[in-house]
Amino acid sequence: MRKLLILSLLLPPLMLLARKHTTGPTRLEEVKVEQTVEAADDTIWPRAGYVVFDAYSKPNGSNYETFRAINRLPLDAEITGLDITLTYTDKRGTILHTQRRSIPCQIPHGQGRLITIPTWDRNHAYHHVSCPPPRKKNSTPYRVTFQVDAIRINRL
Repeated sequence: MRKLLILSLLLPPLMLLARKHTTGPTRLEEVKVEQTVEAADDTIWPRAGYVVFDAYSKPNGSNYETFRAINRLPLDAEITGLDITLTYTDKRGTILHTQRRSIPCQIPHGQGRLITIPTWDRNHAYHHVSCPPPRKKNSTPYRVTFQVDAIRINRL
């Protein structure tokens, strides 16, 4: 208990000494901020089945991934945006990559829309398990899972 008290008394002054000192002038850039006022959408925290993803495609040479998002919300509302996390795994379940995307979209209730995003695979070293592998190049098959983090809606 005594050591904890001594440590708690010494830690704040040590942290002040450890802060980074810079010398010389710092350059500040002028930033112009324009204020826009738009109609606010509601954000809801999703439950399983509110948005369904299917028809994922990313051929080996493509710079884009496409998939369909279907609005299955229990209320009559249009989806105006999705925050999703995509997790890419190999056949053994090892995580290859994870990315979070905020996607503006217009998906009416009960309908689906095709969404296209830039690919995570810049070297074209991977192909989705539903797509055929390339003939001339070695390519690792992968699976993708979607997790919906937030749904922005416009109540009708």
